[in-house]
Amino acid sequence: MANRVEGALSEIGYYWNLQQSRIVPKVDLEYVRATTGTLQEMGGLDLVTASGTTLARARLMIGAEIGHYWIVDQKVLDLSAYGKAVDNFSQNFSSVVVSLGPQTITVQGIGESQYGADAGASASLALTNTLRVYLNYDGKFRSQLQSHQGTLGLEVKW
Repeated sequence: MANRVEGALSEIGYYWNLQQSRIVPKVDLEYVRATTGTLQEMGGLDLVTASGTTLARARLMIGAEIGHYWIVDQKVLDLSAYGKAVDNFSQNFSSVVVSLGPQTITVQGIGESQYGADAGASASLALTNTLRVYLNYDGKFRSQLQSHQGTLGLEVKW
């Protein structure tokens, strides 16, 4: 069996334009399934083998984005923030059996907590029609996990 990831994401939202501001409520439904084949080393002493596994998760996310932009000296500055409540309403993680020579252990898959939140913010400055700089932050907040990610970027169009 080969490694494979399949998924689907659907989103429904509504864009309220309030002059130079916006409010975008959203509802997302996501499904992801990943399968991994078995692993077996060849040659050598104390060969490692591991069974294949299948992971599946379905989640519902409800939230909104708010934003505002300003035009300053023919440049567009856009600031936005979002927040989402997350419900991982279905998670199935099979265990993996790992063997090293005569020793065998079973490792249970690890999932997220059922409830959590995602939040983030973005700042974007369009310098010209073809040049933009931006800064993004995304955070994931679960009962046993916090994840923080930042992105600094330069976009050039031609």
